[in-house]
This record gives sequence, structure tokens and C-alpha cells, in this order.
Amino acid sequence: DSAYFASNHVANDLSVNSAYYFGNSYLLYSRAEIDDWMPDIDPKRAKLLVEELYDYPKEHNVKILKTDRPNIVFVIMESWAAEAIGCLSETKGATPYFDDLSKEGILFTNLYATSSTSEIGNSSIFSGNPAIPEISISLQPEKHRKLRSMNQDFQDWGYSSYYMFSGDLKYGNIGGYFMDHGFQDVIDEKDFPSGIERGKLNYYDEDLYKVFLQRMNSTKEPFMH
Repeated sequence: DSAYFASNHVANDLSVNSAYYFGNSYLLYSRAEIDDWMPDIDPKRAKLLVEELYDYPKEHNVKILKTDRPNIVFVIMESWAAEAIGCLSETKGATPYFDDLSKEGILFTNLYATSSTSEIGNSSIFSGNPAIPEISISLQPEKHRKLRSMNQDFQDWGYSSYYMFSGDLKYGNIGGYFMDHGFQDVIDEKDFPSGIERGKLNYYDEDLYKVFLQRMNSTKEPFMH
């Protein structure tokens, strides 16, 4: 029920099995009890809450970076709980390299995951879409295309962007989400070098990072990876 072989989403949509897509969407809709997750809020109260969220100073002179055009790299790790990170828990020494990074940079300690699976997390990270359990907006192209992804802003500032995943990006239509939002290169398991050992679901992180670093070192700056 998804296709993402072309940067033109019309061509992708024409390749979809419409009957299967409709049936799968209907089953997802029937399975999700979204009303159980969404509280009833008076419209006037809801409007005030939204206004409060956006009511903050837009201009300031506080800077944490030394350059206006830094390279931006996201390393997205699944199922990596704070309780397993040395600098955030009592599990000292478990994550020495991450702990070193936390000393060199800025460590945010008041962040919480709003959902569980990767396709929900990606749209939340890159588009700021509030995650709702069991509801993946990446599976609904007619909706996620109306969101704006941060890479689209960065491209206006001269950045290149690409996304790499060591598994199959058909899962949750993750690949479709990234291509629809203008990522210039979307890489998954089929693009990895031959001869690399892989696990049950995807290639191992050690090999993923080697390919990732090679790609970054050969990419013109500034970039968002």
C-alpha cells in the first residue's frame, strides 16, 4: 500500500494497489480507538492552550553554537531508554562514548518519547507532529504531505539532506514520508555495500555507522543527515 521509487509523489500514488490501500487503511482506522487517547476539551479552552504554547519571545541574543551554518546530524536510536545511559542514570560506565559527547555538547534531560514505533517517531522528530499511540501519519500520505519537515527549511538555507536506514524503509511508509518531504537521498538496506553481514531485521549498527561516516565525509557542507 505504499511506493516511493520516485521523487514525484504522483507517480508513486499511481503505483499503489488502491483496493489493498483502502482495505488496509480501513483496518487501521477500525483498530485504532483514537477517542480513548484524546480528552474532551472545550474549544475555547483549546484555543487558549494553543495560544499559550506559541506565546514566547521570538527574538533573543543567546547563542549556543559558534557558526550560523553548522552541519546537523541526527542519530536516531530505538529502544534506548534513559535508564541504560550512564550520564542519565545509575548505570554508570555503560555508555562511555555517549557520556563523552554529553560533556562536549549540550545534553537535554527533559525530553520524553510520546510514542513507541519508528514510523511515528520520525514524523514527530522531523515535522514536529505530535505522536499519537497506534496512529502513524506516515501511512497517510494525503495528511503527512501537508506537514512541513525541518529539512525543507534547511534546504532554503543551502543545506543538502539525506536519510539512511539499515533496514527496509517500506515499513510504516517511512521512505515515502522522507521522499515526499524533499530529502535529496533516501537510503535503506538495498543500497548498502554487498558482503556485509546482517541481522534478522537489518544490518548491524557497527557497519551502519561506517557507511554513515563515509557518506558524511564525502558530502559538501552544510548538510543535514
